[in-house]
Amino acid sequence: MVLLRQGGASDAAILLTEGTAEVVSETVSGEIRLARVEAPALLGEIGVIAGLPRTATIRALDRVRFLSVGKEIFNRLADESPSVLRHVVGRLGGQLKSMNSAIGAYTDALAALENETFDQSVFDSLNNPSAELANFAETFRRMAEQIALRQRQREELAGATAIQRAMLPDPLPKDREGRFDFFAAMQPAREVGGDFYDAFFLDADRLVVTIGDVSGKGVPAALFMAVCQTTLRMTLRESAPEKIAEAVERANGLLEMENSASMFATFFGAILDLRDGSLAYCNCGHNPPLVQRRDGTVEALPSGGIALGVVSPADCETRTARLNAGDRLLLFTDGITEAHDPRGDLFEDDRLHASVAARAPLDAHGLIEGVFEDVHAFAAGAPQHDDLTCLAIGYRSVQAAG
Repeated sequence: MVLLRQGGASDAAILLTEGTAEVVSETVSGEIRLARVEAPALLGEIGVIAGLPRTATIRALDRVRFLSVGKEIFNRLADESPSVLRHVVGRLGGQLKSMNSAIGAYTDALAALENETFDQSVFDSLNNPSAELANFAETFRRMAEQIALRQRQREELAGATAIQRAMLPDPLPKDREGRFDFFAAMQPAREVGGDFYDAFFLDADRLVVTIGDVSGKGVPAALFMAVCQTTLRMTLRESAPEKIAEAVERANGLLEMENSASMFATFFGAILDLRDGSLAYCNCGHNPPLVQRRDGTVEALPSGGIALGVVSPADCETRTARLNAGDRLLLFTDGITEAHDPRGDLFEDDRLHASVAARAPLDAHGLIEGVFEDVHAFAAGAPQHDDLTCLAIGYRSVQAAG
């Protein structure tokens, strides 16, 4: 049974003489229970004195008895009995105190949001808002929770970015004899992925280059990427170039053994002999790298195998190829070929081949910058959901360098 309806005219006060009632505020988010009232109690008197519409609904919770005191009679009683006015003023003072307390809590919460110090203690101070602020309080709380969540995510992504950056080679390897032209770059997505690349010398004549992509996003992907990078560096340094697959297989066994999170990484690794351009490589589920020949033709290296960390043994296979003077090798991750435009179409392999072919006169740096430019032009402002990573080696040979 509704005794008073929110929004209705305050044409009478209610004197509850028997039973129990509840006070609820009706908001766009639903009803908010404000209070439970036991008889005897005077209800709706502030609206009568102030001439304001009802600010809440009062419903009977059980069998009740009450008297409805009309506005004219109630005002006459207030004029003749100062105790009635004192009661109304006391009730009004209590509501103002509650409102001022809530406003103070929201002011503190806004300051905490601005200073990025919002935590659970601030949430606790937003409980039990007054009826006048109940709707605002619910909206503010949802907004604050989302802002706090995004703050935590931003901090997590910053940590993942730092891990990812720390694992990239710095500086990039150089050769005093000028036998190769080398450049690598990564453009991270808004959500940090697990792309990685590496380049280091086994000795004065053999250069190792690797690239990979870990499943997942954020800190877990960054940590697994760091483990992959470290493990592969260790096993490749211990490997003979003709047995690169054995080194990758050892790394896979270590990764699979301690992989309780069931993560995996696609991987391509190669050892380039700078004396003759011979290339020994191993591909584990990664995008086939491209070889651009001196005459401008572009071809993909044959590949096979499964990603690292899935099963052991992974049946890795060593393959061979050769770079002649003037040829170059491009390694990349699927963020390139799977970049999409606003309609959802993918960049794909054919566009990448055309982009590489169009940059034939450029050095390794110019090639990668050109590929990134073409990807961004194709995307036309569509969100970047994955890292863009490329590594390019132009082989010159000793004779070409001289």
